[in-house]
Amino acid sequence: MRTLTLGIGNEGDSLAALIPESKRYRSTYIIGKPGKGKSALLAHAILQDVKKPYATIVFDTGDLIPDVYEQLPDEVLPRVRLFTIQAPIPHNPIVRAKDKGEQLADLFDIINIVVGQSSSTRELTERQRRALQIVFDGTTPTFLEITQYLVDHKAAVAKAMNMAGEDFDKIVFDSLADRLNEFLMEERRRRVLCLPAELDFDEVLDKGQILLVWLSGVSPATIRFIGSLLFQSLSSTILEREQKNKRKDCALYIDEFADFIRFAKGAENFMRMFRNGRKYLAALTVAHTDFKGVDDKLLGTIHSVVGTCIAFSCGASEAQKLHHVFLDRYPVSTIAAQPDYEAIGLIDNELIRFATLPPKKPKREFDYTRVDPRPVPPNPLAAFVKATSQEATEDLENYRRKRKA
Repeated sequence: MRTLTLGIGNEGDSLAALIPESKRYRSTYIIGKPGKGKSALLAHAILQDVKKPYATIVFDTGDLIPDVYEQLPDEVLPRVRLFTIQAPIPHNPIVRAKDKGEQLADLFDIINIVVGQSSSTRELTERQRRALQIVFDGTTPTFLEITQYLVDHKAAVAKAMNMAGEDFDKIVFDSLADRLNEFLMEERRRRVLCLPAELDFDEVLDKGQILLVWLSGVSPATIRFIGSLLFQSLSSTILEREQKNKRKDCALYIDEFADFIRFAKGAENFMRMFRNGRKYLAALTVAHTDFKGVDDKLLGTIHSVVGTCIAFSCGASEAQKLHHVFLDRYPVSTIAAQPDYEAIGLIDNELIRFATLPPKKPKREFDYTRVDPRPVPPNPLAAFVKATSQEATEDLENYRRKRKA
């Protein structure tokens, strides 16, 4: 893991501001308002890491990845893999585990993490788990094929569970269909989950690839769904490498990181990576604009264990919190109203002020029109969901008529 140059010291010190190699694994936290220098610093750091042979992985919902891509050195382009909403790299989070029993457990976890954390949906019941196990034994582990098998063999699954068809529909099938439909209802989601899998995070880490995940121009719900799913797979891949000889250096950058940890399990993995980055050789850098959407417990963990904390100009409440993080040395007003592209940093126990380096000239243009031409499989549940929606509408109309009567 390389030492990172952040910028030039500006408190009577012309020396470069650095994060030493030994401190990289303790993670880095960056906060700043838009246009104040946060993205410029992230781009400069990423462009240093990509020159090394270890994996560099970037998650972004704004302009960071296009800016980085345009400045990448020509010699690293063969290592680059670009994931965008219109041209994603298909990924199957279930097949990460090798054993089929582990794959089934992963399926349960993924459904509970992505769907079961909402206030209106409980985690999978034992009967729903049993139905999925029967389906899983009869097909290959992809969301599309699992769902198609459940639809096509509904009567056989009900029989295997010794349930009458009507009871099976009400108790098991309807709720399972609702959960699986979360993964398949939108074309963008099916483009990621239903095409032949090409994104393997073990391969990214072992081959030192440069993975750029750009989730821009879509709804917050789609960003949270795809971002959380991918981060869950990546963090699980890193944290399950218990054997030391399996661990690989990797630099992981996440801008507006709250978008990628919507679910409780995602927050747990974030905290584990912050606390144990050195153990797993993961140099994690997270950044955001403000505290909105970040769990207080997670934020407390970040501020207490992070090795490097950097603040550009930020909001008053954020500056108040960082005043204490920076050992009460800088007034809240100073932290909140710094000049553009200047920042305060706490690196280990050393406080510095620095100015970010100017951006490099673009070497190429980012292709914003890139689209995967492959047809997207249809949703096997489309007819069921439409019928269910129609039934719900009719029930509502019947209720209204009874109220009027």
